Amino acid sequence: MSITRPVIRLRPKAEARAIRHGFPWVYADEVVLDRRTKALPAGTLAVLEDDQRRAMGLVTVNPASKIIARMLDRDPGARLDAGWFEGRIRRALALRERLYGEPFYRLVHAEADGFPGVIIDRFGDVAVIQPNAAWAEEHLPALSAALVKVTGVQTLVKNGSGRARGLEGLPEEMVVLQGALDGPVPVRMNGAVYMADLMGGQKTGLFFDQRENHAVAARLGQGGRVLDVFSHVGGFGLAALAAGATQALAVDGSQAALALAEAGAKAMGAADRFETRQADAFDALEALNAEMARFELVVCDPPAFAPHRQALDAGLRAYERVARLAAPLVEPGGYLVLCSCSHAADLTQFRAACTRGIGKAGRSAQLIHTGFAGRTIRNCRNWRRADISRRWRSGWMDKAFLDTCVLFPPILRDFLLGMADRGLFLPLWSPSVAAEWLHVTARKGEAGAAEALARMRTRWPDGLVQDGDVALLDLPDAADRHVLAGAIAGQARWLVTFNLRDFPRRALALHGIEARAPDDFAMALWLAHRAVVEAEVARVWPGLQGRALRNAMKKAGLPRLGRALETG
Repeated sequence: MSITRPVIRLRPKAEARAIRHGFPWVYADEVVLDRRTKALPAGTLAVLEDDQRRAMGLVTVNPASKIIARMLDRDPGARLDAGWFEGRIRRALALRERLYGEPFYRLVHAEADGFPGVIIDRFGDVAVIQPNAAWAEEHLPALSAALVKVTGVQTLVKNGSGRARGLEGLPEEMVVLQGALDGPVPVRMNGAVYMADLMGGQKTGLFFDQRENHAVAARLGQGGRVLDVFSHVGGFGLAALAAGATQALAVDGSQAALALAEAGAKAMGAADRFETRQADAFDALEALNAEMARFELVVCDPPAFAPHRQALDAGLRAYERVARLAAPLVEPGGYLVLCSCSHAADLTQFRAACTRGIGKAGRSAQLIHTGFAGRTIRNCRNWRRADISRRWRSGWMDKAFLDTCVLFPPILRDFLLGMADRGLFLPLWSPSVAAEWLHVTARKGEAGAAEALARMRTRWPDGLVQDGDVALLDLPDAADRHVLAGAIAGQARWLVTFNLRDFPRRALALHGIEARAPDDFAMALWLAHRAVVEAEVARVWPGLQGRALRNAMKKAGLPRLGRALETG
């Protein structure tokens, strides 16, 4: 028996191809918003159609959100019965069991596992469910039953807190759905033991997404003293002790969180090497500076200072202040770890704020690693970020794939590669881009491209990447697919091109890549590394200042950077 469901329809100019090829979200401005659609209750299951009335899949709808629909199933006639839930949980479980040796992980992460708005964290025989979408709240009994059947967990906790539930019109509540909790749950990760408060702690009780970052930082703290600021239940500090740190000091404003950290240290036999200090983090950093304290590893993992755009400026100032206060506490040759989970602050802005803070502290640092959310997080956007810096060493930098159009102009190419030569990014290009560049210069009778390519291969032997597979890539102009394929093959963070319209944000977001015009890309580098970029400007345009420099840079395709340099 077929099920009759409401229909929502895409506008003619919506990017239907990207949705067909896997993008999980539909934005409100892409949908025909008639009175019937606006009246649908949050969480309604509906059939998504393209502008030709062809069914695309089953979606859950929230007319009050900018993301009006989220894909549930590519089959528009799918039934959300026990088999549907069990099948998806079984696939999610199989993946986690390959990745982790013990049952402590994020089992379900929303769209990544086919459950929009649903988070499920597993703590051994206990699972915490966050049904942050109205459709999941309605189907919670079926979801819970499938979870117990597939995983065998004995206790289920519903964590119904958070802003997302309010947007869906859902109440906040914390309740044990099945079984019982006798107190904090011990969790083993990276050789450490953490005590997770599943009913009263932050989020679902523990930050699984920082697992890999804990491990990286722990290696840096071997044999040294560690300061873990905004420590929560001791995430970085306990991992460092497990890896061989001699001493760890955890600072947090919550006495309850520090008590859990102390219990974890005791459980792993490291209580004699672990200290806590309850205080406001900024006050504690200032006090430690007054005490002339020094540590081989300092970690600052604050809450989101910039959770939305309105808080961005204040949030960046807070990150700068953290870096300024933390940098003097690092022993010469030591390590500083600075973290952000702010949705509104992108990686470049966060780095720039940290760099300013370190500089204002009278210290210098070089970036050796950038860590993101661990294997529990598979969304395209809003990844937690952790920057790890050590003085006098550098082993990591962003990768930027250069389109032919930015390699062809000699002055612009010289400037971009000059910044790469100064260590600000690793330039990538492909055989197809090289061939296109040579073809264009030959057709115009211009020389120098072959020599420039040879120099690039010599300077950056890892910069030449394979062409990649274009078969499944979807762009407005099929002739541009080889560019995106090369960026994907090289695991680029940026794609630098003048042709932004040919590389839609959504098509690139599927691969974690962002397209930037050369001017925007150069501006981002300047904000993070002003002195370095200005030195390169002086090399490329020697003797030019003020309006003359601005005009020359505008001619090279860098008007914003030229204007910024003129105004200071």
